[in-house]
Amino acid sequence: MSHKAGLGRTYQHMNRYREIVTVLVKYGFEDIVSKNHLEKYISVGKKRLPGDQKVKLTSLSHWERIRMALEELGTTFIKFGQIMS
Repeated sequence: MSHKAGLGRTYQHMNRYREIVTVLVKYGFEDIVSKNHLEKYISVGKKRLPGDQKVKLTSLSHWERIRMALEELGTTFIKFGQIMS
């Protein structure tokens, strides 16, 4: 594997990590981000959310927010949720 290919993969991973943090912040799980010592990324996650994408958290239960976050993150996270249930 060339050095250039490794950088491309690292960049892809960073985009995915950013997406995960953004979804966690979107659904009100900043505490999870903080507990993993990623506080500096909370503001990044908030900035990446367009105004029309903000979820009205007051009308959703904790479990509904978990389900919606896992669904938005994709099949691996959905399977993880199924295993955890």
